[in-house]
Amino acid sequence: MDEKYLTRVPGSSARIAQRLVLTDDVCRRALDDAKALCEALVDAPR
Repeated sequence: MDEKYLTRVPGSSARIAQRLVLTDDVCRRALDDAKALCEALVDAPR
């Protein structure tokens, strides 16, 4: 984490120089969420 991010997200519990730990499951869930969002946007009325 850097100071710029923490300034924009003041409620974050992260600290400066803290590393993110990503697991395979977390990454796959994020990709599934992004896919679902894209599909919803494509299907949304214009």
